[in-house]
Amino acid sequence: MKRGILYWLIFLLAGLLESSLLAGWSSAGIPALLVPLLVSLALWEEDRVFVLVLAATAGFLQDLVCSYPLGFHFLAYLLCAQLLFSLRRLFFAKGFVVWLLSVFLFDLTSQLIVTVLFLMFGGSLTGSAFALRLLWHLLYTLLWAVPLYPLCRLLRIRRPSERFTVLE
Repeated sequence: MKRGILYWLIFLLAGLLESSLLAGWSSAGIPALLVPLLVSLALWEEDRVFVLVLAATAGFLQDLVCSYPLGFHFLAYLLCAQLLFSLRRLFFAKGFVVWLLSVFLFDLTSQLIVTVLFLMFGGSLTGSAFALRLLWHLLYTLLWAVPLYPLCRLLRIRRPSERFTVLE
């Protein structure tokens, strides 16, 4: 319960920071500060329901501050978190490089899902402007993810199997 409240407060702070301070920082793209936190949860958390509830919460927060219709980020973050949670057993080494690559793939996939939903429901966009905005968004997200990595590592709860070394 305490962990859920802590994550909810961190998500709220990241959403507010992203929508207020960073929104005016660059017109080319805004970094997704919630994505590194979601990737950390999906890779390191054991409780699937906890991960999916927080992914849905992060998607809803993103929907509230974004110009897309309500529910697009909610669905995209939920699907991406489920996919990453299901595939996390493939990652044997969960170091920084794998984490950063997962942040990139999660963000790219969620942005593409939101864009497809937007186009399916009658939206329109210019291809070159979209590609340039997506490129800057992904770059800014990766740049902001690097200093967020230590925070994500601090939030990680060690499983009992990682606390003790078994001698063979």
